[in-house]
Amino acid sequence: MPVIDTPPKADMFRTMTATPTESPRVDREKKIIFGASLFQAGDINDERPWTVDDGSLKNALELMQKGNSGTKARFTHPNMSADGMGSFLGRWKNPRIEGDTLRADLHIAEQAFRSPQGDLGTYVMDMAEDDPDMFGVSLATRVNEAEMEKLRLERLSENPEWKGRLPLRFRAIHAADVVDEPAATRGGFFSLSDVDNRNLPAQATLLLDSYFADAEPEVVTARINGFLATYFKGKGKTMPEPAIAEPATPAAEPVATVDLAAERKAAAEAARAEERNRITQIHALCKRAGKDSLADAFCEKGLSVGEVQTELFNALCSSNAPVGDAGTSPADESTDENAAYKAEYKAGNYSMTEEQYVSLRRAEDGLEPFVK
Repeated sequence: MPVIDTPPKADMFRTMTATPTESPRVDREKKIIFGASLFQAGDINDERPWTVDDGSLKNALELMQKGNSGTKARFTHPNMSADGMGSFLGRWKNPRIEGDTLRADLHIAEQAFRSPQGDLGTYVMDMAEDDPDMFGVSLATRVNEAEMEKLRLERLSENPEWKGRLPLRFRAIHAADVVDEPAATRGGFFSLSDVDNRNLPAQATLLLDSYFADAEPEVVTARINGFLATYFKGKGKTMPEPAIAEPATPAAEPVATVDLAAERKAAAEAARAEERNRITQIHALCKRAGKDSLADAFCEKGLSVGEVQTELFNALCSSNAPVGDAGTSPADESTDENAAYKAEYKAGNYSMTEEQYVSLRRAEDGLEPFVK
């Protein structure tokens, strides 16, 4: 049966599926997967008119070489049912270009073997070693549109009739995520070919049954609305307000009179109550995080509670100095080195314990595992 999907996100780039002759080498004792393919020369495997050339590979290599801790690795991309917490795998190190391929070594963090999602570390090593044709990597990037537009104009100046593919250029590489279906953009569950719109209701029902089978209606509605808000925000748009139904065309036969004014009043009251609840929750979150001064600005921007949690998380990360900075005074050494992480945990709403959260955050910052 045909299935549904959305076009690939502009900043996500999956590798080609690996062949058995180029299986990454796995060192289970050191917990390292050597020589995984992250990015390859050639045209992008979807409808986007882009290609990967030598400049693309060098650009990606330079970005991954910045910093000493390596590029973050997660198990699949965050999506509408998971925010990425608990999927941290480790760090990509020693990036290099071999022929037409950008490769790196995945150093798996200790936390990945006891994450909230289970033993991801062992699963990924098994997949790379035993089933390499299902082991792939997907880059989470920020495209340099200005540089690519400059390249396009250069091509047109050389040949006004040029209609080729643009070489990719990036401004940042946020992560390189392990995916177990690297060829998904070509077919299968994510295929866009031969979609029959008559099957859309059945497909939507299947998705809801798969991810929200035991959830209450309020939970499903909140998660779907959160996804839609994020979706529209990524397109530079705002979530549309619920439309007030217009009165139905009078039927030929007498029908019961509907008090439209009362219905509109009730809808307005419900909207005001929802807005009051949003403002109350935002102020409470800001107060708990010690960021009372930000509450009014968040409310005026129309941010959702989930978006405010993300903003507070980023604010706390930027306002707290990294643990273990040089020059720490003796007085500071007596404080809890995990205080900033614990504050982040209290400001958010995560499906894990404080200890698990602190362990993951320390691993992401390249620190030693958390010890109680």
